[in-house]
Amino acid sequence: MRCAFLDDGQIRKIHESSLAVLERTGVTVPHREMLSRFADSCALVDFTNQRVRIPPALVASCLESAGKQFTLYGRDLS
Repeated sequence: MRCAFLDDGQIRKIHESSLAVLERTGVTVPHREMLSRFADSCALVDFTNQRVRIPPALVASCLESAGKQFTLYGRDLS
């Protein structure tokens, strides 16, 4: 079953805007080891303010290596 609420152009615009926010504004990551991992992956890391700015190429690389399927389970497994 496929249900679409957004067209391809709208999805592309959301994706491009998200990439811009990740690169320009970044995200706060309050975890020293993860900050180091981002730095090792060529993200711009401000260790003092715990802010990571993630370049679009890194996002693309992570998306390519992510699993393409997943299974949802209910809270009651019986």
